[in-house]
Amino acid sequence: MEDIQTLKQGKAVIYLNQVDLKKLVQEQLSKSGIVDASTYSYVNELSKLLSDHRHEALSLALIGELKHKANYLTDLAEKSMRMYFIHFLEDIVMGRNSRAAVDIKVRCEYCSGLASLSESKHIFKGKDHGLIYLCENYKSGCDSYVAVHKGDNLPQGTLANAGTRSARQKAHKILDVLWKECGFARVDVYRQLANYLEVKPNDCHIGKFTEQQCESAINFTKLII
Repeated sequence: MEDIQTLKQGKAVIYLNQVDLKKLVQEQLSKSGIVDASTYSYVNELSKLLSDHRHEALSLALIGELKHKANYLTDLAEKSMRMYFIHFLEDIVMGRNSRAAVDIKVRCEYCSGLASLSESKHIFKGKDHGLIYLCENYKSGCDSYVAVHKGDNLPQGTLANAGTRSARQKAHKILDVLWKECGFARVDVYRQLANYLEVKPNDCHIGKFTEQQCESAINFTKLII
């Protein structure tokens, strides 16, 4: 009898080294009705999660092993994010829809506090600009937060303080000129920027940039325009 815990395509067992993660993610997000989400973030996180299991079958046995390893993580932010993506894989194996995150924690790079999902009206004088991850120390000196993707409630990047938020907005505006007005392909712009900043292409995302990286990105555009 074939293992009912193993994901199959027809009668063939699907091994991870045969899976197109991008296509798998896109199909699951579409099936779940999740429109506003970053496919690249899923592919990036799942690639890291499955890096030691590329020759294994995508199965509930593997999901159990991943959960077991995640339970040993001591950092609550890392553990909660890891479990979200493990559950996403489990949803695929079980053939069920995925749901938006509700209990993820994000580590603040400024004060080391934990950020939780919160309503933005708490910091925008009652105006609702969607959900955000707000640092637990926001009222005691730390002013960092980050917006979410409305489809899955995952953070759009890392937490940012006022200076970094301003720098990211400036960098975004200037970089957009390259592909919106100057005729460059967006993918080429970010590929060259990744080389310039000496970061991995998957990490070349303005939502992850520090204030200094934003300044470097702006200098990069000056070399091209």
